[in-house]
Amino acid sequence: MSIRIFTDGSVYTPIDPYATALLTDNGVTAWAGSDAGAASIADDRMERISLDGKLITPTFSRAYAPVGADSGQLSTYFMRYAANGYYTHVLGTSAQQLPEVITGINESETAVDARILLHLDSVESVSAESITEALDAAHAIISAPGSRLHTETGYTARLVGVHLHSAQIASIAPESFTALVTVLAEAYLVLSLDATSFNPALALADTAREAERFLTIRLDMVQDSHEHPITDEQLQHAADRRYHLGLNTTGTQEMVKANAKLMRRANSIGVSVALGSDTTLNTPNGWELARYFVTAPEGVSARSAFAALTRGTYRSIAEDNPFTGTLTVDTPATIALWNITELMVQAPDSRVASWSTDPRARIPLLPVLEEDVPLPVLDRIYVD
Repeated sequence: MSIRIFTDGSVYTPIDPYATALLTDNGVTAWAGSDAGAASIADDRMERISLDGKLITPTFSRAYAPVGADSGQLSTYFMRYAANGYYTHVLGTSAQQLPEVITGINESETAVDARILLHLDSVESVSAESITEALDAAHAIISAPGSRLHTETGYTARLVGVHLHSAQIASIAPESFTALVTVLAEAYLVLSLDATSFNPALALADTAREAERFLTIRLDMVQDSHEHPITDEQLQHAADRRYHLGLNTTGTQEMVKANAKLMRRANSIGVSVALGSDTTLNTPNGWELARYFVTAPEGVSARSAFAALTRGTYRSIAEDNPFTGTLTVDTPATIALWNITELMVQAPDSRVASWSTDPRARIPLLPVLEEDVPLPVLDRIYVD
C-alpha cells in the first residue's frame, strides 16, 4: 500500500474532464485535477510518477466468463486479459470446478480480482437448506488456508451469486426457485440468468422480482437477432424492473452489429448494460471490443462502451460502492496506464460533432477508436 501522485498525463475521471493529475491513497482515489494543483499538495509521503502523456483509466472488467472445460487454461487467460487492461473477472463455474478455478487464480502471474457466479448442478427440487449448504461450501473453498488470495496482494476472489443455465430456467420447479431467490436475497447475492433465450429468462426474472423486490438480477449472454428480436417494450420492462443486461460480444460481425444497435437502444431507454457477458471464456476484449461497438453502423459512443466495460460490470454484481469502476473520490483506484495516439470526445452519430474542446461540455476525453487509428497499448496496471 502506498500514496501515489501521477502527473503530466490525462486522467479519465468524472471529477474533472481535463484532469492531468491523480492522487491515490492506499488503493483509493483521493483527488484529481491539474498538474499545478498536484504540485501544491505533493509531499514526501507520496510516490511521484510522471505519466509522460499517458492516459489513466479504471481497469476493464469482464461481465461474465463461463469457465467450463477451460478451467485448466485460466492462468493463460488471466495473462492475456491483463495485457489488455483487465483486472476484475466475473467467472461462472460449477462447485466441482471451483477448486481448480481457485488454483488458476493463485497460479496467475498477474493480479486477479475474481467474482464467482456459482452454477448449481441441480435445482429442480432443492430446498433452502441445500442451497445454503452449496453456497457455504463454495465460500469455504474460496477462503481455504494456504491461498494467496488477499486484498493486499491484489489476488482476490468472492462469491457474488448464482447462475442458472437455459435448461434449468425451462425446468426449475416453482418451489425450488422461490427457495433459491429467498436465500440469495437474504445473503445479498445476485441472480444471473442465461438469456440466450431472452423471453424465458425475462419471465423467470419477473417471478424473482415479484418474490424479492430488491434482489439484483442479471440477464446474461444476451444476443439480439432478426430471428429473435428484443423489442423496445422488453427493454423498457427490463429498465422498470431494474434488470441488468450482459451483452454477448462473440460471434459473427452481424451478431456484433445487432448487439451494438441493441446497446444503443438500451442506453436510450435507461437499461443498465455490461459488455463481455459471453458463452465462451476467450473473447474479444478491451479497446478492440469497444471499437467494434463504437464503429458499428448504429453503434454507441466510446463513453458508453467504456462504461459498459468498467462500471457496468460492478453495478450488475451489486458492488457496495455504486461508483466502483470510475475514478471518483473514495472509489477503488485500480488503474491502467495507456500509451495513446489521440484523444477526443466521441459521439455515436456521424451527424453530430465527434469532438469538443469546450470545457462547458464536461465530458472526459477517450482514445479515438476509428479503424485507421492505432489502439491504446497498456503500459502497466496499478493494484493496491
